[in-house]
Amino acid sequence: MFKILLEKGIKVNDDEDIIRFVTNNDVNRKDIDYAVDCIKKYVNKN
Repeated sequence: MFKILLEKGIKVNDDEDIIRFVTNNDVNRKDIDYAVDCIKKYVNKN
């Protein structure tokens, strides 16, 4: 799942239980919304 986000240029840093999005300017709002949605699903499963 995180591999897909990395391919879109969205890096997820979950150190200290804080999720930060590090993006470049090519990432649009739709991709960020998609990443947030994926992470919500991932967190809800665990």
